[in-house]
Amino acid sequence: MSKQVTVEELAANLDAHLDDVKRGETIVVVDGDNEIASIEPPKRKGLKIIRHDPALQLQDFKPGAPPKRMEAQGADWLIEERERERSGKKYGNDTANEDRDKR
Repeated sequence: MSKQVTVEELAANLDAHLDDVKRGETIVVVDGDNEIASIEPPKRKGLKIIRHDPALQLQDFKPGAPPKRMEAQGADWLIEERERERSGKKYGNDTANEDRDKR
């Protein structure tokens, strides 16, 4: 849906016309018989609106089961990975060191 307004009418009632644009209407600005501009709402591709159920409250939240305990800590894994990278044994083979030693 669109409507035409003059420059003077747009200037005098800018807030009202911008409210129309927010509701999805396109405004075509004319000067005499010439269209000089159009104001359109932004195009929103793939926008998914998620409605909040007002009956839900934070105190009603029930968390799921806690994650299983890991045998090793994340920092330990990171340290081991970096040591393997530095030694050239990142992928379980020692070809990087052998090639380097041959030179």
